[in-house]
Amino acid sequence: MLAAWLRRHPGVEIVCRDGAAGWADAGHRALADALQVGDRWHIWHNLAQAVGKEVAGHSGC
Repeated sequence: MLAAWLRRHPGVEIVCRDGAAGWADAGHRALADALQVGDRWHIWHNLAQAVGKEVAGHSGC
């Protein structure tokens, strides 16, 4: 579905998406030259989770 939409919009140069592999694959299949970037919410969310795990791992230090 996404790949079909992207094919109908060949002027798309940047695809902003979450980390789902299906979205990445659709983007690559439909617009191989488009730049794929992570959206701000998911980048911050993933960073917060990683920091939380790291801090928890060192809580006994």
